[in-house]
Amino acid sequence: LYQSNLNSAVSHTQLVLTAFSDPERILKQVRHIDRDVQTGVTPCFIGYRNFVLSHLKEEYVGPICQMIETDLRLATSGAKGVHSRLRKLIISTPLYVCQTKLDVKSEVEKYLERTFYDLCTLNLNDCNTYTEMRSIANERYGLNLADPYLPDGSLDQGVDFMDILRDLDSFIAQYNYNLIEQSFVERRPERGAKYLNTMNIKCLSASFKQHGLGVVSSAVNVCYKLLARKFQLLTEFFADDNMNSLLSREFRWFDNQKNVGNNTYPFARASIFAQEVKKLEVDSGN
Repeated sequence: LYQSNLNSAVSHTQLVLTAFSDPERILKQVRHIDRDVQTGVTPCFIGYRNFVLSHLKEEYVGPICQMIETDLRLATSGAKGVHSRLRKLIISTPLYVCQTKLDVKSEVEKYLERTFYDLCTLNLNDCNTYTEMRSIANERYGLNLADPYLPDGSLDQGVDFMDILRDLDSFIAQYNYNLIEQSFVERRPERGAKYLNTMNIKCLSASFKQHGLGVVSSAVNVCYKLLARKFQLLTEFFADDNMNSLLSREFRWFDNQKNVGNNTYPFARASIFAQEVKKLEVDSGN
């Protein structure tokens, strides 16, 4: 139906939908099925109407939305458009099927607005591209797409949350956690910097306002992969023979101290043990 409509009159689609609407008169007059009290129609008529509308949106409106999105992306890169007759599908009169109005232009606008917003929240650097695509959509197809009004940034935002996700390993190595202030503080400033960067609740809130809540799922995936990799390295490190030797030595020493009534582990010995573990970690490359 979609392909044939590109090469024929738009009225052809309405004639086909009118043919699909013919069974509604028969379904309305079915007497062996109870009617709905509020609408006065039978459940089989409602099911048939939903079936036709769902397939119409999937097989007719869906391809149009995807073709127009592809055409807009090609237009922003200076390439040739997909099909010159797509505009007639947009500016045509609304379609009617089973006593229901289907406005193709409105459906395309909803699809593009939702797609552009979702992609902008994932990467704010592409906002200028989608702003240009909205302008081309209005000029070429007469589509009035709403601006998502995502903020460009904040002066008191500090470290951007998206920059942390791109290189989480560096963030862990360069920042310490302040338990009192409930914030992350940079260990040492960069060359030429006069202040230390921080990350706190206000910075996270500003980042969510800027990028949207779509970054939460990305953050969960990045943290999960990092923790899985760290636990894997920790397991391999504990399985090392040298590490087992150090742990066995400390366990025997502490067990001997318990036999003489001393149940404390001295801080000085723990500090020496930590240095030995760190040296072993450097030697093993973990």
